[in-house]
Amino acid sequence: MPSTMIHLLAAHELEPGAPASYWVGSNAPDYVETWQNRDEIRAAKDSIHLRDAPDRWAALKEVYAGIDRDNPFERGWFIHLFTDACWDETEVGEFHDSYKPASEDDHWFPAYRNEVGEASFYLYRHLTWAGEVWGLVKSARINEIATSLPVDLAGVEAYWRYVIKTHEESGPARAPAFYTGDKIKDFALRTASRYNEWTARQ
Repeated sequence: MPSTMIHLLAAHELEPGAPASYWVGSNAPDYVETWQNRDEIRAAKDSIHLRDAPDRWAALKEVYAGIDRDNPFERGWFIHLFTDACWDETEVGEFHDSYKPASEDDHWFPAYRNEVGEASFYLYRHLTWAGEVWGLVKSARINEIATSLPVDLAGVEAYWRYVIKTHEESGPARAPAFYTGDKIKDFALRTASRYNEWTARQ
């Protein structure tokens, strides 16, 4: 899955002037209540992101039909799920196929997660609008967001505090070797175009 800033970039391509709750929602699905062990975390996230659905796009259509499209938080939430589906179709496989392991024990997935994290920190430091969006999130009254989605807003708030802290403490960001700024920008543009076309058909 893409990282925080990649999600924000895709969301920004769609609604650059959106209110705080939209930006909060655009990463809210990455919070899960189950933190006992890695397998439970993965299973919970796969369920939230519809990776375990027999037909992910059919499941997305069902979720889209049930959200309040006038609610910025719920739009942001859905755009997150849509962005993940697009990312999983193309970007993960491309990294996997390009990865050259240094040894038999060198698995591609930790390197992938590290690269995605570095991309997020790099975008955080270099996108001109990032400071404004993160300022909106930091000042948002997350517990007061109105939504009918089955989400723990207190947990989302705690998750965002953690994400904000890790980005603020990230220091000077290394330019990612694989997920370059241009590559991620191209992904965000393609995702926004695909989203507009897809939602127009629903």
